[in-house]
Amino acid sequence: MSRSMQIRNATPEDHPALHHLLTQSWMRNWAPHVSAASVERFRIEDPVSAYLSGHLPAMMVAEDAGRVVGMLHLVGKMIASIHVAPDAQGQGVGSKLMDFAESESATVLEVRAFNTRAIRFYEKRGWRGVRHYEGDEFGTALATIEMRLASPVEALPAP
Repeated sequence: MSRSMQIRNATPEDHPALHHLLTQSWMRNWAPHVSAASVERFRIEDPVSAYLSGHLPAMMVAEDAGRVVGMLHLVGKMIASIHVAPDAQGQGVGSKLMDFAESESATVLEVRAFNTRAIRFYEKRGWRGVRHYEGDEFGTALATIEMRLASPVEALPAP
């Protein structure tokens, strides 16, 4: 991450970069955990276009040297979506996006149980799993965890 990285409101000009980022993220992270039929359904339905059309004004992007390297979508206190470009992971982009989300009072998110890297990242920031349930990803059942940001008192170790 360079010093020029900034978090800013998404604009219509970001649509192509966000479409690429979200599609790439889904294919890299979700596709290996769902059925071939679910992957094909994702490709045919192109849910990313509909998602961006409906929510782009509410999204934030992480931009580094003129390139979109991450995105965040908050709905009230819920992190509805957070993604970092694969080649930008481990460079502080996710931390900057989470800093922003937490500064906006985000306290809840959902993560697929297979995404252990993200779960560890959230736990290090004080987030805790509070509910486990079966979610659906284009017809494939996937274990899902609801996480909440622990209050400072909850985050203290037991005596």
